[in-house]
Amino acid sequence: CVPTPVNENKTPNLRIINAVKRTLSENAKRGSLIILESTVGVGDTRKVFGDFVELGFTVANSPERIDPSRKKPTLHEIPKVVGGLNDESTKVASEFYRSVFAEVVPVASAEHSEATKLLENSFRAVNISFINEFADFCKMSGLDTDHIIDAASTKPYGFTPFRSWIGVGGHCIPVDPHYLIESTPGIKWPILESSMDAMHARPARLASERIDPSTQKVLVCGVSYKPNVSDVRDAPQAEFIKELLENKIQ
Repeated sequence: CVPTPVNENKTPNLRIINAVKRTLSENAKRGSLIILESTVGVGDTRKVFGDFVELGFTVANSPERIDPSRKKPTLHEIPKVVGGLNDESTKVASEFYRSVFAEVVPVASAEHSEATKLLENSFRAVNISFINEFADFCKMSGLDTDHIIDAASTKPYGFTPFRSWIGVGGHCIPVDPHYLIESTPGIKWPILESSMDAMHARPARLASERIDPSTQKVLVCGVSYKPNVSDVRDAPQAEFIKELLENKIQ
């Protein structure tokens, strides 16, 4: 599992994955099991590592499911989705993961496994963008957003709670949906694309709305992308701070 970032124009960057392929080509023994846990576009596992199957390797995709700082459920308790480039690869990879995880979920192919991860994080991105809009409405209306979300959460079906914030950070939610969008050239994703546009624009917009000419200094407490982690990758506070600095606020 290695990073799969996006370029400045939000297109997938598989440079590190391709470097891994070169390393494996030079060092891996035939018959070895290769599993890609990095988030990639639909078809990327086959595109990058497909020729390894011809050489006698088993190759599968099994997306990482980790939420930093969350203690429950433990990694062992989180079901492990696995899809191979062929049936034998799915079988071998599933057997490997059963030695670690309480539940293994084999799917029809590596493409199904890739799409599962992209669905999970795109679902979160769309819902977070919506709840941020809802929070803006609540503020304008004098309503308590969290109070309303807590009340809605008492419904036992059809509702999943999300919380509003300055934006979304880390190496997953701000990035992964772009891999889904780029997996389907020529197909439009109006809901997902508009959600991502709103997500990326939110930190700077909130900063600009709060700029007071009489304010000379602003204290920003917390610059990691979520509480109780040290990871600052894609943290929305960076854009928030940048907007303040561009408006001559220290």
